[in-house]
Formats: sequence, C-alpha cells, structure tokens
Amino acid sequence: MMRPSPLMRRTAVAGALGVGTTGVLAGVLLLGPLAASILLAVVFALVWPLAAVIRHVADDAPYQSAVVVAGAAAAGVLCMPGLVRLLAWGAVGLAVALLMAGLFILIDLVTPERRPRPSRRQRRLERLTEAELQEDEQLIASLKCPLSIEELCGV
Repeated sequence: MMRPSPLMRRTAVAGALGVGTTGVLAGVLLLGPLAASILLAVVFALVWPLAAVIRHVADDAPYQSAVVVAGAAAAGVLCMPGLVRLLAWGAVGLAVALLMAGLFILIDLVTPERRPRPSRRQRRLERLTEAELQEDEQLIASLKCPLSIEELCGV
C-alpha cells in the first residue's frame, strides 16, 4: 500500500480542519451560543480526565496534552450537528464547506512547516544521557590512570 506524501497529509488535515471549523460555526448558529457552550463544557469535562489517565498510563503518549484532546473532542461533537445542518442547505452549504477547506489549505501552504517537538520522555533521556557522560568524564579524569583507554580495554 502506497503511503501519501507529507504534503498530501498536511493538505488533507488542513482541509478537514477547514470543514470542521465550518461545522462548529454552523453548530453554534444552529444550537445558539448558550447551548453550544454548555455542550462544549460537558464534553470537555467528560473527556479531559479520561485523556489525562490514558496519557499517564500509555508508554508513548500520542498527543501533546489531555486538554488538546478534550478540546478536539468537544469541537468534534459540536461539529457534527453543524455539518448536518450545513449539508442540509444543499449546494450553498457544500460550497461554504469547500471554500473554508480551500482557505485552510491555502493558509497551511503559506505557513512554514515546523519541526515536531521531542516528547517529554525523549527530553528526559537526553538530559540523563548528558549527565551520565559528564559523570563518566569526571570519573575518568579523577582516576589519574597512566594507561590509555586502548590499553585499559586490552587489560
């Protein structure tokens, strides 16, 4: 199976975010600001602790934080009724969704790509490795051994 290129994946994510944002905005218009806020708060309050527990238990956490996961889940729940309502408008709703997807893709193509940040575990391992190397160098310097490293390895 052929994997899509990184540019294709970024473009797909940007388009999906554009359609999702349109759905969220349409959901707020459909439900009203108060009901949309309550829905967002309830879903956020339910997902945040679960995401925090999963992040704590998992060996390799897939996301930056539990807050980001909870916010995305809450927006996704609000997005669904908004997208249904938007697509019920027919061609106009589809055109609005595609226009927003195109706008997000254009913004993504204009902004430079950023490098992924190392995980908490990777940063901790780097610090430990650097500290161990410094301790080893200090230990070797304090031994004052007349033999070289090659001679020590031979012994």
